[in-house]
Amino acid sequence: MTLLTQPPADAGQEYGSDQVRPKTVETKLDGGDSVSGASRDKPLNHYASLHDVEVDSRPVSAVLSPSAVSKASTSDAGALPPTRVFDGLIKKDDGTYRAVYLRNPLQVLSAGQKAFDDTINGGGSGITVIDGKKVRITDVKPVDAPSGVAAQGDKAVALNPRTVRLSQTSVKDAAEIIDSMRANGWAGLPIDVVRMPDGGLTTIDNTRVVASGHAGIDLQAVIHPFDEPLPDQTQIDRFTTRKGVPSTWGDAISLRIGKQAAAYRNRYPMGSPWTGWDGN
Repeated sequence: MTLLTQPPADAGQEYGSDQVRPKTVETKLDGGDSVSGASRDKPLNHYASLHDVEVDSRPVSAVLSPSAVSKASTSDAGALPPTRVFDGLIKKDDGTYRAVYLRNPLQVLSAGQKAFDDTINGGGSGITVIDGKKVRITDVKPVDAPSGVAAQGDKAVALNPRTVRLSQTSVKDAAEIIDSMRANGWAGLPIDVVRMPDGGLTTIDNTRVVASGHAGIDLQAVIHPFDEPLPDQTQIDRFTTRKGVPSTWGDAISLRIGKQAAAYRNRYPMGSPWTGWDGN
């Protein structure tokens, strides 16, 4: 992986090469960035408890099977995106999987996302890979956030990704998310962004910031004051390192930056305007 060099002062934020290779279907995690942390886990855990099922909460990128594409309606066929990212999978009794996605109360599905889901729910199937094994998706369901989580959407704002600094030296597995965002717009619930002591914004969740920059769309974010307490133990555990246990969003972002290479964390203690990405 090559670390990106500093862009000219007037060039804005650099995200690396735009030459995104077509990818085979493979389950990928979002570069260590969950979809808004606890805001993503809580509704999935709530759904699992409510329906007495086990949710594999690793985000996956799926494609439609050739037979599903051939059976799509004329209107849906024209809108189908090449891939669709889901927030989790549930194994069904017949060995196939249900794909689930978080339903953001502030957003509606794009025409492409709806066409993709309708094609599967109409009898087609999607394909993805879990731990190296190809599996079939035979239905798609939304997951609504519980009221305490959904309220976070009220604070969500649209931001140009080039105005948000990054907190990791590199990201990975961005290509599929870029393809999805180009076809369907923003994916998932808002990310968490921290207002730093110097007044700038630095993201907790890096990969989707990179992806939205390459896709040419605004990102959706919840902006947290530096001294705002973390909401629950899940977030505290998420950002705990050998260097400390966080109690605020400021602690969390500082510990994340503190985990990076010494050259990075010493030069960019408030976050960096660029990161490394190998194009995958």
